[in-house]
Amino acid sequence: MAIKLIPPSTTDPMKKKDRQEILMRVAKLVKTQGNFKLGAKIYTMANEKMKGIKCLLKSGDVKAIIGFASNAREQQVFILAGNFLQNQNWHNDPEIMRTIISFYTKAKAWESLANFYDACAQVEIDEYRDYEKAISAMKEAKRQLDRSTGANKEMKQ
Repeated sequence: MAIKLIPPSTTDPMKKKDRQEILMRVAKLVKTQGNFKLGAKIYTMANEKMKGIKCLLKSGDVKAIIGFASNAREQQVFILAGNFLQNQNWHNDPEIMRTIISFYTKAKAWESLANFYDACAQVEIDEYRDYEKAISAMKEAKRQLDRSTGANKEMKQ
């Protein structure tokens, strides 16, 4: 029903503006009703990928979020998806771990990636007592931090 409310795309600038407004209103209504996947789809149709990923994050669907972020190809979307995935069971699922690394790398979010490797090292020490893997993860965190140009770089080293 929500999709039928949306007028077809057009090249007329006035109709485009009207369509954009309708898309945003429908997406907000759908999101309010709790249909987060449809809301994300409609936000994407309105070319509002950040609002789309934020809507989808509320659903908690890991596969949908990974798919959305992979298709969106925007730096901020990759970072939000990576942050969300860190709250999942990444230390027991190597695919999620690889996806987090991939998203942060694509976003060139070196400090976030360094923080993730630091978290990996902590998990290796706390849960598995594997100090060799922890040292390897800390070296990788240092390498990623060296790539960073952020203001906090010196303080974290």
